[in-house]
Amino acid sequence: MIWGIISAATFTSLIWLYDGKMFNLSMAAKIDILFYLMVFGLIWSVFEIMRSDEKVKEIEMRQMYEAGRRDGVEK
Repeated sequence: MIWGIISAATFTSLIWLYDGKMFNLSMAAKIDILFYLMVFGLIWSVFEIMRSDEKVKEIEMRQMYEAGRRDGVEK
């Protein structure tokens, strides 16, 4: 989630920094770009949450497997 926010902030600052030097953007174009960056950051965050949820499930399954192996050895 943090990477989506950082990338949006970085691109936004670059747009404002280089506006007028390398290209000219109207305020409407800047707002459109900000909107698309926010949507991109939101989608990125959703995928990050899904990926970390899969990692948690994998760790839980590994712990259950190891606990089952230990129970089998102890008996």
